[in-house]
Amino acid sequence: MYEFTTISGRVIEARRYMNRWPRLNEPDPAQERWEVWISERSTSEVKLTVASRIMPARCGHSVTFVVADDRPVGMVNLTIGASVNFTRADPMPVLQSRDVIWPVFMSLGGLMLAAFTSPLVLLVAVPLAVLYVPISVVARWLVRGRLQSQVDARLCQVRTEDVVRPFPKRS
Repeated sequence: MYEFTTISGRVIEARRYMNRWPRLNEPDPAQERWEVWISERSTSEVKLTVASRIMPARCGHSVTFVVADDRPVGMVNLTIGASVNFTRADPMPVLQSRDVIWPVFMSLGGLMLAAFTSPLVLLVAVPLAVLYVPISVVARWLVRGRLQSQVDARLCQVRTEDVVRPFPKRS
């Protein structure tokens, strides 16, 4: 379902920012985000934006980020021996603000369709509108749980394979 990649390097800069409240179409409710610049061994730099309150890495630490769909979901810090699963630390909510709007529009659409065609349309429209919220909540909960367990397994693999290698000390 998710294709994980890893980005290893030394943290050059880590800055913390406070976010605004999310809009209806934005599912990420994180109040804080970290912008982390990483210097890879090939002297290229990578910027990662982590939507989490937790960041156990500072400048100079050797880290490996686990990335899924261009979004950091986990991190192993070899310098201090810490790791964090960002999907567990700050999980996405299963009930989002847009979930309240869809059943209302579905009900209104069903009423309009029933007015123009047949009242039997309501036999389908009303149960769909009522079941939308529970089905979407359960589906998000299952997807989130699967992602969390996959990230845990990948972090364990990174720790055991010692993918993160400490950089030599600067002189």
